[in-house]
Amino acid sequence: MKLVYLLMGAILTPWIAFSQGMVFQKGTWEETKALAKAENKLIFFDANTSWCGPCKWMEKNTFTDEKVGDFYNNNFLAFKQDMEKGVGVELAKEFKIRGYPTLLFLNGDGEIVHRTMGAIDADKFLALGKIAIDPQRNLAGMENRYRNGERTKPFIREYLAVLADAGKPTKEILDWYFYNMPDEELLTQENFEVIKRHLYDLNAPQFKFLVENREAYSKIVPEKEVKDKIYNVYRSNLFSALYSNDSARWEQAKADVKASVIDKPDELLAYANTYYYSRKKDWSSYIEAVNNYATNYLNDNWQSLNSYAWQVYTNKQITDKSSLKQALKWIDRSIELNSCYANNDTKAALLYKLGNKKGALKFAKKAISLAGPDDNVSGTEELIAKITG
Repeated sequence: MKLVYLLMGAILTPWIAFSQGMVFQKGTWEETKALAKAENKLIFFDANTSWCGPCKWMEKNTFTDEKVGDFYNNNFLAFKQDMEKGVGVELAKEFKIRGYPTLLFLNGDGEIVHRTMGAIDADKFLALGKIAIDPQRNLAGMENRYRNGERTKPFIREYLAVLADAGKPTKEILDWYFYNMPDEELLTQENFEVIKRHLYDLNAPQFKFLVENREAYSKIVPEKEVKDKIYNVYRSNLFSALYSNDSARWEQAKADVKASVIDKPDELLAYANTYYYSRKKDWSSYIEAVNNYATNYLNDNWQSLNSYAWQVYTNKQITDKSSLKQALKWIDRSIELNSCYANNDTKAALLYKLGNKKGALKFAKKAISLAGPDDNVSGTEELIAKITG
């Protein structure tokens, strides 16, 4: 009888692990590749880091799903690696990883056949795995089909989506897709989706057509989607100019926003200015820009007001009293809107930075009294210890 129980345990144990989600390999990367080659399986590679919140979310919510475990354990060898440790450092360079999580599918030779980036839920992860094992639909298969001359419009739309998910350039394929396309064909739901997902060139003829025909597009897709797309292109162009450090390009991008059809262009410009002066480390202009943005557009947003005030506190280069007092006005408005642990803690920190220890102690104690179970009060306790110690 004891032997029967042992045999049942040996049979049931793998099934229990199997049903609880994905099983990841314990061996090295080289060992995993060798095993994949021997078993003629693809490798699912979870490229993560210790600080990546979305990585942890997938580990907790997606990889533990029973359906995911059933499918992935049958079809792949799963491997996970912190890309800032050990072999991960070199693999991050080899695989050209630019964000986390990056989800890779590779063959036993370590060649990528499919990839995407970002946290996804169980259903989308299942769909992703089914594409990865399909040699006609995965990235490598789609690239091969394109090289072999396949050019149907539905194929190109699908290929563009796969390339975008993989973080690969789409401009060449997008230019080919739209080449000599008549206006009446542009004005379809399918081609709005292509423009929406892949086109961010302010000067592209297709984007100009979208702007000029926004009312017509709003009859075939929700108006909000049309407005959001136009806004996002102008925003992308503005921030691209901001980060280029090209002053002429920055001025032109601002002029483009002012002349645009988007709602509230002044609000977008006010927001961008806070980043512009922060990058220039012009802190007096930064305070002025944030104050303009906060006063005109954030007066009822306690969280954003708190965030900007906290940034002033943590910025070691902002020490002048006028700037700190300005930040106190933002936090006072934040507290007026919703007095909670976070903004009372920020006020305590700002008062301490101003040298007002009595006021800092008062608001630090108030912050702790308002703290909820999810609030980490250790920093506030350290502040109180500094003041009273």
